Amino acid sequence: MRNHLCLGLTAILLLPATAGAQSTTTIRQGGTSNEARVDQAEAAGTIDIAMDGAEQRLIARQRDLASLDARLNGVDNRLTVYQGGAVSDGNTALVTMQGSSNEATLHQMADGIGHNATLQQQGAANVALLWQDGSASSVSLTQIGDANQASISQRGVGNDAIVTQIGNLLGIAIDQMGGAQISVTQTQ
Repeated sequence: MRNHLCLGLTAILLLPATAGAQSTTTIRQGGTSNEARVDQAEAAGTIDIAMDGAEQRLIARQRDLASLDARLNGVDNRLTVYQGGAVSDGNTALVTMQGSSNEATLHQMADGIGHNATLQQQGAANVALLWQDGSASSVSLTQIGDANQASISQRGVGNDAIVTQIGNLLGIAIDQMGGAQISVTQTQ
């Protein structure tokens, strides 16, 4: 008879509406079927997450000047990040995923200047979905492994996307509007 250990963590952080409020959230999880939810309602929030195992779920919502650093290791992990606000400058997301069948979804959706998303996925059958609104924003995506898929959408002036995919059976879709630059490298 097999025993299954299932750990869950739900972290919801709502701060009072005070001027200059900042929050920092740090989460470390290991095991199977864990879920973390973080909601930083005030500007300049920071999230630092490390999750190891299978079927990990992370949903994070942040406002203006947000920063996220997430590291997920294992299989069938899902990361969904919303960074926004009324007019938000300089949201940053750094995501590293190792393993197979992982999915990362990043939304940097406020009109602003200088959003930055860096995503690295190593393993097979991974998916990366990235959206950015605003000007002078950048995406850097690296996928290493077979059957990886990526979709990037950027709206605004002066945006750039750098995509590197190494492996077989790769797929990418890129939609840029507003004077953008792109560099795509696909190799076996």
